[in-house]
Amino acid sequence: MPKPKFIVSDYYRNELLRCICIKIGFPIRTKLDCRKVSQLIHNSQLPAISESTIYRLFLWNGKNNTPYIHTLDILSRFCGFLNWSKFELHQQELDTFAQGYGRLQINGTPIKSLIEICIHTDKLKPLYSYAEQFPKDVDFDKKMMLGQEIFKSLISNPNGNLKFFKNFHTMPIIRESFFEIFADPRFRISNYEAGIEYYLRNLKPTENIRDLQDTLFGNCLLFRYHFVQGNRNKALKIGRIIFTELELQEVDLDRIHIFPAARYFSCKILYYKLLGQTKKSIDYLEEVFNFIQNNAKKWNFEEQRIVFFNLGEAILLHSEIPLSQHTVLKALFSELFSVVPNYYSTSNLKEIIPYLDCNSSSIFH
Repeated sequence: MPKPKFIVSDYYRNELLRCICIKIGFPIRTKLDCRKVSQLIHNSQLPAISESTIYRLFLWNGKNNTPYIHTLDILSRFCGFLNWSKFELHQQELDTFAQGYGRLQINGTPIKSLIEICIHTDKLKPLYSYAEQFPKDVDFDKKMMLGQEIFKSLISNPNGNLKFFKNFHTMPIIRESFFEIFADPRFRISNYEAGIEYYLRNLKPTENIRDLQDTLFGNCLLFRYHFVQGNRNKALKIGRIIFTELELQEVDLDRIHIFPAARYFSCKILYYKLLGQTKKSIDYLEEVFNFIQNNAKKWNFEEQRIVFFNLGEAILLHSEIPLSQHTVLKALFSELFSVVPNYYSTSNLKEIIPYLDCNSSSIFH
């Protein structure tokens, strides 16, 4: 008796692909990528799915819209759902959530959401009333969607965004969904520097962990931006706040979330470069390598990727760090490279880093 097939819309197929890519941490673009996904599914002790099946479903030009329901169930389980039906229900819930702020398509063409209209017209009171309704326990996918919609609206806003930053920088759901999950380290959003300065207001990093994390997160964004732009004096001023005034020890960094900690590591390497102290940069990198050796086993795949990306980017920005340290970094994260296609491990750091960018805004943009 033949296995039942299922008709899948382009939308649900693309959403399934997106979920798989988030799960595995790299984009699926080639047959080699499909081969690695097939291997990872097998390693997860799920029934086998061949690389050709994955290729036909997601990459083949003809697009296979009628896969076996068995295949869809396995891919859904790989992404953390009980089966394909549960995956569909989850997507329907997210669609309903998006419709709540007016994200719609008419005849396949997206129209401006109510969030985008409010931001582009500086009519922020309705948006404020909408956002302040959110409870603290909103699930992560909905925060992602909200952050993405705000990011999209701000980056396309022709009128600047100062009014938005002034009014929303203290609202918890906006701080988390936009300022943190959808941070813009390349500062493509108009007046984003002012936005981060608003985000940093009234924090007390010596009094609680949350404020310490936010202080490091925001200041490291500013430091990186000014370093890359060549604004030496601004970068040094922020560097003194992070690395002199706070006086953090390894035990402090071990208590906070890995993302601000990883940004701290990378920015301190570059801070020594600004001070003309290359030897200190290299010595500190060795300290960070020791920290990784002592802690990497307790980090999950996503946390390893965060540390690798931030350190790798800093090493590339610091041209005086020898190539031997590139090799050491890759060796420290051999476990990370075991779950990505082989061409990552054989590529140089400059080629690898863009594919392992862990900033949601970079992936979206």
